[in-house]
Amino acid sequence: MAEYTFDVQKLYIEMLLADAESFARAQNIFKAESFDRKLQPIAKFIKEYMDEYKVMPEVEQVNAKFDIKLKSAKDLDPSHFNWLLDEFETFSRHKALESAILQWLNTHLTYRNFT
Repeated sequence: MAEYTFDVQKLYIEMLLADAESFARAQNIFKAESFDRKLQPIAKFIKEYMDEYKVMPEVEQVNAKFDIKLKSAKDLDPSHFNWLLDEFETFSRHKALESAILQWLNTHLTYRNFT
């Protein structure tokens, strides 16, 4: 099973910032709450920025706003973005399943505590 560490999730963000086409293809599964807590505000900002301005924010903007050191991935070979989309889809499914399980457990454990 894949491990979605902070660094892996940060790489997803760096690569998505570098390629608006990849972000556009992934936007329906791009959920800020899927990311590590430290990256959630950044993911939320990127999504809102893209929705409002119809362009990706620059890495420098994100770094300045959130005091983080994201790297630019604009010089990557375009074939790497196919990997990104495959990996990001798997990551998103994993996080959705994880969230559903936790929600189910929370609902059922809470229900049982009160009956």
